[in-house]
Amino acid sequence: FMTPLRDGTFGYLQRRTDDCLQAAIASCIQMSPHQIPDLHMLQQFYSGKDFEEVWAGANDKMGRWADKHGVKVFRHASPQPSARRWIGVLAGEDGSASHCLLMSGRDCLFDPACLYLPPSPEHSVYDPADIDYSITIETR
Repeated sequence: FMTPLRDGTFGYLQRRTDDCLQAAIASCIQMSPHQIPDLHMLQQFYSGKDFEEVWAGANDKMGRWADKHGVKVFRHASPQPSARRWIGVLAGEDGSASHCLLMSGRDCLFDPACLYLPPSPEHSVYDPADIDYSITIETR
């Protein structure tokens, strides 16, 4: 589930429709996806959990993981094209997060859902111009 990227690093492909955040974080910080929390958000929504409850649980789980690994995760209200590497989150039709892209500056470096091998942003069904908010990650 990994592929070389044009900058010499690796991109990790998502395995399910709801684990793009896990794949994007793994690709961003070059850490194996199994070391990143799998939030199972769709499973929780389908089981009837409230939107706010699911997001609160996900934030709590990610916060504990970040503390344990010495990682700082920052959410920004807009894209961060000045960052060397960042995650762009595209909003879903209902306002929920729908997909994550790995960005490098203003360029889409990787789409974890892209089925082309090697995955390329040119084949992505998502448009980086539609990024709603961004995530940056600082490691030790």
